[in-house]
Amino acid sequence: MTARTYDSGLAGPIRTLVRNAVVAKLAPLGVAHSGFLEAIVPIGFEVRGHDDHSIDLLWNELNGKIPAVGVAALGMAFHASGAPDRSRAELAVEVYVVSSHRRGVTEGRTSSDAAAADLTQDPGIDVTLELIWQLLFNADLGIGARANPMKLTREVEIIADNDRTIWAQHWECLVTRDVNKNRDVTQLLTQMVSTLSQSRLDPDPVPLIVESDS
Repeated sequence: MTARTYDSGLAGPIRTLVRNAVVAKLAPLGVAHSGFLEAIVPIGFEVRGHDDHSIDLLWNELNGKIPAVGVAALGMAFHASGAPDRSRAELAVEVYVVSSHRRGVTEGRTSSDAAAADLTQDPGIDVTLELIWQLLFNADLGIGARANPMKLTREVEIIADNDRTIWAQHWECLVTRDVNKNRDVTQLLTQMVSTLSQSRLDPDPVPLIVESDS
């Protein structure tokens, strides 16, 4: 089976790698690591306020597990790279925090309470957002120079009702990709002939033949 290759030299598309890296960075908050998040999942869509369809999609992806986090890598804003074969863009990364804190819609879901002293219990939106910021701010995503550390630009509420509260953190990650301009070149250069001359007036320049090892 032939492996798919990318001009970036990376193991996969940059958007996929960034999204998966963010999910991995948040792993310490999961129940598998004695944390409180029941699920930390990658998702492939944007969740918008007053958009029941996208909210239901997130709900389905979490499979009823709350508190939880969904991570999406969305649009890119491109800008000049300074090289004809290089692309640079700000990749939008959304982290959606879902809480259904049963101990209080306001007090419990926002500022935590005495019961949240148990680190395996849902501590509320404010605490969760702060912990996520701590883990992601200026963090190395492990993708090398292709992806810079992310910067947080906004935190906004998506929805608040009796069943759940959803907030979003909007991050940006500067990503760089190179394109292989020689991808369509099919003829292999095996020999190159040049001439060497000590002087432009040399009547008998010496030919130099360089052969490929291929």
